[in-house]
Amino acid sequence: MLGFKQETDTLHLKFTSTPHILLPEPDNMSFWLSLKYAFLHGASRALQIERKDIDGVLFPEPSGQNWRQSIVLYDNVPGGAGHVKRIQDEIAQVIAAALEIVDCSCEKSCYRCLQEYANQWEHHLLDREPVAEFLRALDADLQQESQGNSVGFHPVAAINPTVWFWEYLQHVQQELIVFADQV
Repeated sequence: MLGFKQETDTLHLKFTSTPHILLPEPDNMSFWLSLKYAFLHGASRALQIERKDIDGVLFPEPSGQNWRQSIVLYDNVPGGAGHVKRIQDEIAQVIAAALEIVDCSCEKSCYRCLQEYANQWEHHLLDREPVAEFLRALDADLQQESQGNSVGFHPVAAINPTVWFWEYLQHVQQELIVFADQV
């Protein structure tokens, strides 16, 4: 028998679609693997954790009649080093760093964003752009929660902000004044 048991800390990241943030299908391995590596690299950068000290796996699980994909991050140190606890506590910074990482100028992925030596057999599956769109929406959603109901501040938590904006305009009953950095 080849293998060993190792007790360590884990963090299970489970995502749910919203009306404006639609998750890809659970069998879209390109998206889920790319998201996993974005989180790992983002955590490493944001929290100054050695990349080899954390790792992750995809974990399919039942959800009603269907199934959904989860990402499980774990300390790659026997007994755990508390890294995944820090990731959980500082998830907003991890997401922001992951977004910076996938905001790369490469076509799909490269060694500056998602690729690394340890995942070379998955390089052909990695694609940063769908993950960047998802992380932008997730980051905006977290900003919206942290800002509360600040007057005049409303980040858009949507994969497609243009569609969100047109849907929002259809429900305006009085006057709407919009200021935008870019349109």
